[in-house]
Amino acid sequence: MAAADHSASPFSMGNSNAGLPAPPSTDSSPVPTDLNRPVLVQWAFNVTQPGLDQRLMDHLLTWVQTEERTRIQQFMFDKDRRLALVGRILMRCFLFHYCRAIDHSTLEETHPSPTRWWDVQLTRSAHNKPIINSAAATKLAPTTRQALLDLRFNLSHHGNWVIFVAGRAAALGVDVSRIEPPRHESVSDFFSYMTEQFTPFEWACIQRSPDPRIQLAQFHRFWCLKESFVKAKGVGLNLDLQRIEFHRVAPLIVTDDDHTVVINNTETNISVTLDGHAQPSWHFLLTAFDSEHPVAIAYIDDLQNSDQAISLGAQMQFRQITPTHICSWIPGLSMQGME
Repeated sequence: MAAADHSASPFSMGNSNAGLPAPPSTDSSPVPTDLNRPVLVQWAFNVTQPGLDQRLMDHLLTWVQTEERTRIQQFMFDKDRRLALVGRILMRCFLFHYCRAIDHSTLEETHPSPTRWWDVQLTRSAHNKPIINSAAATKLAPTTRQALLDLRFNLSHHGNWVIFVAGRAAALGVDVSRIEPPRHESVSDFFSYMTEQFTPFEWACIQRSPDPRIQLAQFHRFWCLKESFVKAKGVGLNLDLQRIEFHRVAPLIVTDDDHTVVINNTETNISVTLDGHAQPSWHFLLTAFDSEHPVAIAYIDDLQNSDQAISLGAQMQFRQITPTHICSWIPGLSMQGME
């Protein structure tokens, strides 16, 4: 397979797109007009959707950094490779177009060149979290570089979904989890292995219903909240999860018609304590994409004194991303040389 032409214009498609999804309409920009919000984008990509075929996967691999490409190719299972690659591509698409938006509004006479795809380089923190490589960002215009370094972004994938969030929040984290029955033990036995992950109060909330399906769903909802909080703080697995306690998480119900557990009600009134102390600056959103995948977002709004600050609950709508979006967002994407 020939390498993609990465020097093409960032605002044009290649001449040969046979076999790729058609580009979406012009109102599908990856970056919102208002860039002064704690959460700018909330993207969700289902890796089982049509269009993400092997040819496109192979092509997308040429648009990530070499070390990430190697990391992705080392996964044993195709689905894991898909989740990892899509996550990296979503991240790079947003960061590139975010920089271009900053360029457009603030381009300085001393640095007239707009951001190119490879000007944005990623590395990993001590806790293995993807972060901007500040040392490699010197090719960016100074204002763009600072805006990029001030940005917060986070990624999660599990089951069929890849979730990406980014914004101007002081801290931002996301987690998605797939609800699956334990394979070799009962729900109660599974819980016995996880005792230290939740406080007694949280376990009481999780096990409030006698229905094991509701218990398992509530377990995963609390788990997403814990993970999103820890990821937003950027401390990896070094924080004892029993130090964190969530409150005002609504109980779940079972529908009357088909007797399924309802988990997709959106909740934004959730609060948290750390070592018994309230954390009023933290905001949470808890929702679900379907009956199997709850998702939580945690953030601190450092723009709350601004007239343009928008609460997470008021603006929160996950945007489902398709291969069509991705193909239109990568600069100069072309199928030339792939046949």
